[in-house]
Amino acid sequence: MEVNFNGKTLYHIQNMNICSDGSAFDDFVWADHYPTEADLLLIWEKEFGQDETSGLDEFLTSSEIYKVYAEEL
Repeated sequence: MEVNFNGKTLYHIQNMNICSDGSAFDDFVWADHYPTEADLLLIWEKEFGQDETSGLDEFLTSSEIYKVYAEEL
């Protein structure tokens, strides 16, 4: 089942290309719509600041966006 709360869905943003150590960049966001490029830009700015542009284009073009699903045990 989708993970929803207060009318918003939990999304997983993942990018395998921007971390210099080969690890994945992962973030989880609540949104009432599928995240757009403008939303990704806000995520970038919150994580790295407005002045950091190294890797921004890669983040905007190669990030994967997934709805989060969970199973009740």
